[in-house]
Amino acid sequence: MEKKPLIVAEFEKSVSKDKEYWKTIVEISKITGSTETHVEKYITKSGDFVKNSKNKFTTRNIYQKRTPFADRLINAMINKIR
Repeated sequence: MEKKPLIVAEFEKSVSKDKEYWKTIVEISKITGSTETHVEKYITKSGDFVKNSKNKFTTRNIYQKRTPFADRLINAMINKIR
């Protein structure tokens, strides 16, 4: 298995028991111990995170596991149309 980048691993560990799995860049920075700039650059370039309409982020892995299928389907259609 490929080792997860530190930002992803720390984020997923932190939200695994948290009901709210969508976080702002500031919150992700605090969780991971990285600067906000580093988090923003990583999120933008990596493709490991997805963003919702409230400008919050979660990892693709957490999104797939915790978002109901119907919501993922609707989100895919909405994003395809935009």
